[in-house]
Amino acid sequence: MESERRGVPEAKGMTELLADCLGKRVLENIDVKSRYYGNSHVHRLKQRAMQNLLILETSMSKERREQLLVSVCDSLAIESHQPSVKYLQEWLLVRILTRHPDFRGRMWEIFQQVGLKRPGCMGSFIAVMYHLTKTTPQEQLEQFVKECLQHILPCCMAQQFSVRLYAQVVIHKLWELILSCNFEMVVKEYKVAYDCLNSGFDQANNVQKNLKKLKENFYFHAFHPTDHFSLETIFYEIPRLSNVSTDEWIAVSEFEIIKSNTIIPLQNTDNSLKQQSADYSADPTIDKSSNLQKKIMPWKCSDSQPELEFFSEVLDDVNHRNYERNRNREEGLIVVASLIDRMPNLGGLCRTCEAFNVSEYVLGSLKYIEDKQFQNLSVTAENWIPVSEIKPFMLAQYLKSMKEGGYALIGAEQTSNSKRLNDFKFPKKCLLLLGNEKGGIPADLLPLLDECVEVPQQGVIRSLNVHVTGALFVWEYARQNSCCNT
Repeated sequence: MESERRGVPEAKGMTELLADCLGKRVLENIDVKSRYYGNSHVHRLKQRAMQNLLILETSMSKERREQLLVSVCDSLAIESHQPSVKYLQEWLLVRILTRHPDFRGRMWEIFQQVGLKRPGCMGSFIAVMYHLTKTTPQEQLEQFVKECLQHILPCCMAQQFSVRLYAQVVIHKLWELILSCNFEMVVKEYKVAYDCLNSGFDQANNVQKNLKKLKENFYFHAFHPTDHFSLETIFYEIPRLSNVSTDEWIAVSEFEIIKSNTIIPLQNTDNSLKQQSADYSADPTIDKSSNLQKKIMPWKCSDSQPELEFFSEVLDDVNHRNYERNRNREEGLIVVASLIDRMPNLGGLCRTCEAFNVSEYVLGSLKYIEDKQFQNLSVTAENWIPVSEIKPFMLAQYLKSMKEGGYALIGAEQTSNSKRLNDFKFPKKCLLLLGNEKGGIPADLLPLLDECVEVPQQGVIRSLNVHVTGALFVWEYARQNSCCNT
């Protein structure tokens, strides 16, 4: 057969081939020490791969689903994922286990193994078990709930904060289910354990606060793994509710062209997810009545300190600023750093752009944000600002298109006709081009600019570090446009 001569088994359909390719992107070659950041190039690739695997799962063979189940479990157990990827992986597990209940015994084995090898990731498996109760037939539900209680109750005393929190929330949700279904035997068997657990909650205000926030999170409060299986949830709601950059939100209207050729619903039949917003929990150790240092270092997501432990007051400010940035993106300042090639300069400039609400930060390559030197200076600023890629050889065409789009093109450069920064009035809709550390802005790009602006200097050395120059320009733009008053 022709397919066999090409090394492709004839029995292996296109779905399995595509799933294998996507799986290699997100599920294979992972390392416990690996780390990637929100809205990074790696994050986007993993999210897109998982979105497509969710769709491909609907037409896979049972054998391929079993292989996928093991791969996803390994990925959750080994790698620290961004929330959007983690939600999609957990959802995929729920759908496979719903379709093939005979796989659940394998899942309990994995649950126990993970608890010994890497306890911090058990929150994901606890969430999977909870969502499976929503898809389990009524006649099997009582037995399955008992199994869940047996495995999850010990996790309520786990060492990791996130595992304890997930376990406690799920126990609360399961108990509500038990009472609503009138599972008398389960109540009789586990009431003492639940009452003891619940009495501890009542005595700890901080625990109650975090429990309430997680219970009200869309994932436990509104999301349903079957009812919300739609292109809208996969490509729009999950990225939106996971605080992924808006350019990764794909609206339902984009899929209208395939409406008559897909078995997957385009949109949800209810508005419960639309009514939700991305929610995070406050750090329970903070006393809001005390006088705190205002300078807060950006947080890091991990199994022991997940997104649930973010400072609520900082997040309120971040969400507000992201809203304002997205609202003003079409008329704000774009900083183009494609000509800069030193990572500390790029990382430090990214931090400055985020601090002063720049609407977009343009790099010569998105791979730069994975560089350790970049990250040391940016301190996660790339997570909170739109970052895009324009390679140096594409700059001329990019600048022309931005000028056609109504942007004023400003170059930070000393020329015979350059204006002084303190005398220059920045237009609201503005693009700032920064030059290379050694060569500045190439001569062939200068004619494309509307203005060249320089920083007035009095010293002998008539140049500044490009990060310092960029920071001065960004500050002056922000000052002129009243962006520094909040």
